[in-house]
Amino acid sequence: MFVDDSPFECAYVRAQLPMVKVVQVPADLAEYQRVVREIADLFPTLVDTSKTEQYHALAAAEKTRPQFATEAQFLMSLGIEVELHCDQYDEIPRIAELTQKANQFNLTTHRYTEDQIAELMAKGYVYSINVKDKFGDQGLVGVVIVESGRIDTFLLSCRVLGRGIERAIWNPIIDTMREIGWKWVTAQYNPTSKNEQVRGFWPSLGFEPRIGGEWVHRLDTLDVTCPLWITVTLVV
Repeated sequence: MFVDDSPFECAYVRAQLPMVKVVQVPADLAEYQRVVREIADLFPTLVDTSKTEQYHALAAAEKTRPQFATEAQFLMSLGIEVELHCDQYDEIPRIAELTQKANQFNLTTHRYTEDQIAELMAKGYVYSINVKDKFGDQGLVGVVIVESGRIDTFLLSCRVLGRGIERAIWNPIIDTMREIGWKWVTAQYNPTSKNEQVRGFWPSLGFEPRIGGEWVHRLDTLDVTCPLWITVTLVV
């Protein structure tokens, strides 16, 4: 199998090695779930039981899509629930794993060990993003790390992209920053060969560029609208 986000590279491999399965990484976030399922179906014995159940849940949801006239109606039907957990030490192994593996929707691609995540919890705020809907539980699929008014890390697993979760999570985090007394929040986008799709994420939230590659926003004016089809709960 060959997976790449370059149309040129994919076309070249298809032409030169027709026996190789070629999967092009889509530019549209809504297509990621389809591609993840396509790859998982090719390697069923390499996917553990919990992930198999998660992929089946995604497939069951997708089967209902033709019943709805709009994408918003489809998403509203799913009953998406997001739990934000803050500094949960029992989640450190999964959080560290995600920082090591996530590439496509990963704003900084900071890679951390379990010990480093524990240190970050001790001096900052490490949020885990847990997602479920009426078809099943996707588990811990995202991470936000905040330290001293700076968003160090924001990443999401590909299998939950296209549902608006990347915008849904921010209000509880912003509220905590305000309660602490921070006036500004800074963020960063570190470009790689794989995360081009998130280049415009911070400006889409109203962040302004600053010299040195950082993005900045006043906390008293930062307002990120949570999609109507998602319910978010903060667990501390």
